Amino acid sequence: MQLAHKSFVVLFALTVVVLLVVGGFVLLSGKNADEKVGSTQPIKVVTAKEFINIKDNSLKKLQSEGYGSWDSSGLLIVDLRDNKSFEEEHIKGSGHYDADKVLKNIGFTKGVDLVLVVNKNEVQKAKDIAEKMANIREKYKSELRVQGEKIYVISDGYEGLKATNLQMEKGGLD
Repeated sequence: MQLAHKSFVVLFALTVVVLLVVGGFVLLSGKNADEKVGSTQPIKVVTAKEFINIKDNSLKKLQSEGYGSWDSSGLLIVDLRDNKSFEEEHIKGSGHYDADKVLKNIGFTKGVDLVLVVNKNEVQKAKDIAEKMANIREKYKSELRVQGEKIYVISDGYEGLKATNLQMEKGGLD
């Protein structure tokens, strides 16, 4: 009986060591709570300035060629604000969508990073939508053929993007 108890203690100790080692690797990997670990569709929550630094070349192409170049630029800026706000002013090259339309058409963005834009006080809404999108892409990854595309949520919202050097424009899409 005592041998079984010692075996259990040794097995328990080894389990704890393995969990600590694996936990350490996860911490050292640099993953944070805003990125889905192991997902083919990581969610990145970044400030407007961080986003511009990450996607500078794609943004330049999108802003110079307009909304129609989202596929070739590899970047789709999805403005989820209300119609009136979008028509008053929006980021040049962005498209206006409601959340349901974005979720229903997730497959057409293969090979394209998405940026979800909301007002600063609605960032949680964008995070929730990004999570739903990531779950859809994960569930149907073989059919959608996703390739590690990212979903960016701008933590300081539209206001943060507007405060950068991005070009803005008025009116709806043609």
